[in-house]
Amino acid sequence: MKHAKILHWDDERRYGNGFMITTAYGWAFDPDEDENSASHVKGFDTAKDARAELKWIKPCSCGRCTRAGKK
Repeated sequence: MKHAKILHWDDERRYGNGFMITTAYGWAFDPDEDENSASHVKGFDTAKDARAELKWIKPCSCGRCTRAGKK
């Protein structure tokens, strides 16, 4: 799945885990200034559930998101 807010979409149904989504840098399911508290990965039972959650992804300013692409 291609979406500007998604870095990686992993289909783990073969392992019985459903779908795992990792947000792109600058986005989070539950943003927080502390990168250890911000939620950038979330699991879903179905692809329909995962797609429905995309509208709730919010901008994030944690260290992971602000350091992206910088060395």
